[in-house]
Amino acid sequence: MCGPISTGGFGSIKANLNSFNDAIINLQSKNLNVFDQMPFEIPMKNLKYKLSGGEYMEDILTNFYLPIFESGRIQELYFLPHWQSSHGSNWEHEQAKRLGIKITYL
Repeated sequence: MCGPISTGGFGSIKANLNSFNDAIINLQSKNLNVFDQMPFEIPMKNLKYKLSGGEYMEDILTNFYLPIFESGRIQELYFLPHWQSSHGSNWEHEQAKRLGIKITYL
């Protein structure tokens, strides 16, 4: 699942996370095996603020998410509305294109 959390989206992290959660539940109800990143959001937020003073950290993308994408276990990425307003989602979109991962827009 790809979409805005801390940058862009619906105007708040809470609204963005609600959008994520709703989409994950919807896809899981269709018997899709969805990588749910929600359990990682609080630790990632804490790490971001601890190490960078709140600035966006590209290291989270390259050190955490990139190995998952490159593992070959991700076959399709679903992009939420407003994904283009998110720095991380734009990065995910570029990685999907680079790695040949199927892209679906919700």
